Order: sequence, then structure tokens, then C-alpha cells
Amino acid sequence: MREFRANGRIVIVGASLAGLRRTGDSGWPPPSWTGPASRCAWPTRSAAEDIDIAGTTIPKGAPIFLAYGSANRDPERFTDPDELDLERRDNQHLGFGQGIHFCFGAPLARLEVQNAVGEFVRRVENPRLVEDPPPYRRNQIFRGPRHVLVDIDGIRN
Repeated sequence: MREFRANGRIVIVGASLAGLRRTGDSGWPPPSWTGPASRCAWPTRSAAEDIDIAGTTIPKGAPIFLAYGSANRDPERFTDPDELDLERRDNQHLGFGQGIHFCFGAPLARLEVQNAVGEFVRRVENPRLVEDPPPYRRNQIFRGPRHVLVDIDGIRN
């Protein structure tokens, strides 16, 4: 399974579509899936106090930039942290923020992704990448492919 982002929307293609279809229309993708798939760029915070991370001291008040694209990739916490695992358990992702910074639109975004991916999986026949991997942007803020071209064999009703 591969995750591709184009203009903030997710398109899933690959050999695992059969796995996505195995439950039919009964809740695929799971609601928890939309979190790891939704990664935004560069929210900023500042250090509340001096903190040591991996031998580097970040002083109180220093700006901290969170890169969601690197979230959930701790090999001590997750098996295969660089893989998109739609069924990952105990996934306390940062995709929609946390606490007072939690995204107000998260429930709507989850519903939209569930509907869009569910319809894609149900209706699109044999999707495959034209370019594998697609050409990626070389940019730290707007990550992902420049475009994702997908060939299909047809659309079911």
C-alpha cells in the first residue's frame, strides 16, 4: 500500500485494494485511519522550559517546529514506522493536533476521507500508478508528489 498526497487530498493505490475491499461498505477505512494519513506542515510552538532531546538542549522560549510528516515514525514505538498501516493499533497520532490545538474540523475531515476512500475502493477497477514512484516535490513544507497519475480499467456503478 502506498500513500500519495496531492493538493491536501489522499489517493491510495497499490496491491492492497483487495484488503481494503474485504469488509465491503462496512466501515473501511476505519475512522482511526484518517489521522495518520492527514499530516499538515509546520505548526509552531515554543519551549516552555529548557529541555534536552537526544543530547541537544532546546532553551526556554526557543521556537519549535513540528513536522507532522515525521510523526509516528519512532521505531521504539511502532513496528515498521515508515509504512502506512491502516490498521495500526494504539495510534496516538498528531494529524489533527492535540488539546486546545485539536482541529475543530477533524470529525468532518474524517467523514470526508471515509466516504471518498470507501467510494474509490468500491467503484474503481484495477487502479495503478502511471509513474511508480511519482515525481516528488523537494520541499520541506509542501511535501508529496507533484502529481499522481493513475490508470484504471473502469468504474463500477
